[in-house]
Amino acid sequence: MDGLNEITIDRTGLGETGEIYLVNKDGYMITPSRFVDDAVFKQKVDLEHIGAHEHRDEAVMSKNYLGTDVLRVHRFIPEMEWCLVAEIALKEAPAPITRLTNKMFSILADLLVMGSIFSLLISRKITIPIMRLHHGAEEIMKGNLEYKSGTKARDEIVELSRTFDKMAANLGEKTAELEKKVKETEKQVLLTLNIAQDLEESNKRLNKEIKERKRSEEKLRKSEEKYRLLVENVNDGIVISQRDKFIFFNKHFAEMLVYTHDGLFMKDYREVYTGKSVEILMERKRRRD
Repeated sequence: MDGLNEITIDRTGLGETGEIYLVNKDGYMITPSRFVDDAVFKQKVDLEHIGAHEHRDEAVMSKNYLGTDVLRVHRFIPEMEWCLVAEIALKEAPAPITRLTNKMFSILADLLVMGSIFSLLISRKITIPIMRLHHGAEEIMKGNLEYKSGTKARDEIVELSRTFDKMAANLGEKTAELEKKVKETEKQVLLTLNIAQDLEESNKRLNKEIKERKRSEEKLRKSEEKYRLLVENVNDGIVISQRDKFIFFNKHFAEMLVYTHDGLFMKDYREVYTGKSVEILMERKRRRD
């Protein structure tokens, strides 16, 4: 019985009004009562509601041996013809559920708060790098290719930020190289334009010189034509010699010597003139020299 008493006096979870006890087949308590002293085999318990359902385990609402409305659960032990009864006052019965409900709500509220805080931290951890990336894109669009948006943290967003910085740096280097090449190209274009301008000016000067030379040649040709007409039509013989050979003579001079033009051209004058005439010409030549 001491073992049974230890079991029945353990009221864990039964609150202020709950208790567990054994009742014999005559309806008397055979274990101590929580509220009545010296109740063993003295305290009568009304178990009429068990009746035909004595072999069932069920919960019912009834009055206990103190006349208090309770929620009662019983279990019949046929070998001993005993009944194990557990009961708690109706007003206190919902308390565990209420405590459990409140505890669940409290846990749920804590989870919501912790979830909100965690979500806020995660959101900040994600949105701040994204905002930096956005700001970095705006800076690059403004031409600031030296802007850096990376941090020392390690996650996908930050890695993306670092990749973005590398891309911006590479873009800056490529832009600098492109600007250098553009400047070199501009210099080459300017040099080419200067050369083209010089060529154009030289071409203009050359065309002008060609025109002037043509005019001079035309004047010379006209002058030669006039001189030739004059020389050909004069009644005197005109001759020019070089190295004792006739290189120019007019028609009248050839006719005077009874020569054709081809027969007299480049002929040595000593073959044409008489001995006396040769002496006169040689004397004139010595004087002229």
